[in-house]
Amino acid sequence: KNGSPDALHSDHVNALRAGDLGRLQTAESWLAALPRLKEVVCVTAAENYALEKVERQGMDGWSKYDVAGITLEKIGTSP
Repeated sequence: KNGSPDALHSDHVNALRAGDLGRLQTAESWLAALPRLKEVVCVTAAENYALEKVERQGMDGWSKYDVAGITLEKIGTSP
């Protein structure tokens, strides 16, 4: 149910930062960055709140889940 702590959210593993927008000026640079930028995971609302605190400190990437106390389970892959 939306608004409940167990509502599901998609979280981008890696943030797209203002510096990326200045650095990624060519199609080639965007294509090289997309594999990193398209990584997402599914978290609960409660987990998302914990992640927001970690992200406000400037952390992103896979390590932010450990810092936020979130254990991820791999349930599938994409091509």
